[in-house]
Amino acid sequence: MQPKVFTYAFSSGPLPTRKALSGRWSTGNCRRAVQWYLYAKLGIFLPPKAILLPEAYHKTGTFVYKHSPVNLRTLCEGDIIYAERIRDRRGVVAKGREAFPDTDAYLVSLHTAVYAGKGMVYHPTATTGKSGLWSTRQFLHAYAPVAVKRVNGLTGYTP
Repeated sequence: MQPKVFTYAFSSGPLPTRKALSGRWSTGNCRRAVQWYLYAKLGIFLPPKAILLPEAYHKTGTFVYKHSPVNLRTLCEGDIIYAERIRDRRGVVAKGREAFPDTDAYLVSLHTAVYAGKGMVYHPTATTGKSGLWSTRQFLHAYAPVAVKRVNGLTGYTP
């Protein structure tokens, strides 16, 4: 199954139910992409509070990488990548921790993506205007991963 292609819409975040996520929709953001991928490809449904930052960063899954250089080649399909935006259509942007008043504001600013296996990352963005697969090289050109979390039946969301 190919990842779902949809139009990027900043305000179209995770959906509240499995039924809604399985239904007809054509817009979404990076949080919805994570939710869809985990459910459609791996059978793991996460409610919005398990996807939205900063709560997801603190409570969902287990860290594979945290506060260390991230090696995308070591990831498993379905790993959630948290990344700073380092480049947009106009060039380099500064969105590092120092640009935010506190840790939670910084976490909310992070982009999320899913490692899709075979050197590919599933991620929608305003830059392309839609969701799609990026090579790890393309992804690393625009984003700097700062953490990776893994969600499975044993390490899923803890309310």
